[in-house]
Amino acid sequence: MGVRTVFGCSSKRQLKATRPHVIIGIMRSPETIEIARIPTGSRSIDEAIWINIRGLAVAAEQVMLCAIARRSNLPVGAAVRAGIEGFAGGFAGAQHLSNEALTFVGANFEVRWQNSYHAEEVAILKMLLVGCRKIRGIVVSAERELFTPCGKCLDLLKEFGTSDCLVAHFRPSTDKLSVFTLDEIAPFYPVGENGRG
Repeated sequence: MGVRTVFGCSSKRQLKATRPHVIIGIMRSPETIEIARIPTGSRSIDEAIWINIRGLAVAAEQVMLCAIARRSNLPVGAAVRAGIEGFAGGFAGAQHLSNEALTFVGANFEVRWQNSYHAEEVAILKMLLVGCRKIRGIVVSAERELFTPCGKCLDLLKEFGTSDCLVAHFRPSTDKLSVFTLDEIAPFYPVGENGRG
C-alpha cells in the first residue's frame, strides 16, 4: 500500500492549501482483498465480475474518507458498477471501468436534524443523473460487522439492479469482502408484473 497522490501535490499540506475539499487516502491493491463469502450458485458468474467487485471494494473504501457521519460516527462508502446499456447521458461524475461499465461512488452524509443520505443512495443517484439505468454490482464499505442496505436503498437496487446484481459488504480492517446476490439479501421483496421489485 502507498499514499495516493492527487492533483500532483507533493505534500498533504500543499494539497490542503490548494484544494481543501480533497482528501489523500491509502490506496490498496484489489488482490489483497479476500472474498470471504460468495453467493449461492456463483459458478455461473463470470470471473471478470470478481475482479471488478474487488476493484469496487477499493473505491468504496476510498470514498469513506468523504463521509460526514456526525451522528453515527460510522463513515460508509459505496461503489456501484453500472452497465451502459441504454446509456443516455454524459460522463460527468463517472469513471470508466471498461467499455461496458462505469463506476460511481458515494458516501453517507448525516445532516444536523433529520434527513441523511446513505452511501448507496448517493452512488445510485449519481448513476441515474448521467443516464445509466442498470446496476450490475455494489460494494458497501464500513468498519462494522456484516450488514445489508436499508429498505430505501434496497428499493433502488431492486428497481435498477440486473437479474444477477451482486451486493457486497467490505470491512477494511479485516480485508474481507462478503458477496451476495440481490435476491439472497431480499428474498421476499414484492415482485411486480414485470418481474421486478
